[in-house]
Amino acid sequence: MPVEMKTLELPPKRINIDAKSRWTVSLNGLSRTRLFFSKHGVLFAGDCFEFFSAIKDEAVDVVFADPPFNLKKNYGPKAPDHLTEADYLDWSRRWLSEAVRVLKPGGALYVYNIPKWSVHLGAFLNEKAPMIFRHWIAISMKN
Repeated sequence: MPVEMKTLELPPKRINIDAKSRWTVSLNGLSRTRLFFSKHGVLFAGDCFEFFSAIKDEAVDVVFADPPFNLKKNYGPKAPDHLTEADYLDWSRRWLSEAVRVLKPGGALYVYNIPKWSVHLGAFLNEKAPMIFRHWIAISMKN
């Protein structure tokens, strides 16, 4: 019996989703783990630089990023969280630039981070990227 494929359009590229598989998605040949998908879109987990490289300019409506906060926490070998301040900001500016590149005009970028870094990243987006700052969203978390 052939495997049924579902396709979500992300102009100008396509995401092919194996309807029988819960976890694999192919984006132009790049296989990635998907955490969730619906008719509205797909949520992925993976290295953002590798993933962004498979997406053409101005193809995505929303990017939500929850990067490591550089607080020296152990997230495992794939997510170093102990960079120098300069290296962390450089790394953040690189992935933010990619996020802006793949966003459609009028698209939304949400970045979940702590104020220490958000101030720097917001300034970068205002000065270097063609983004219009709209709002801060603040949350209170209890341990």
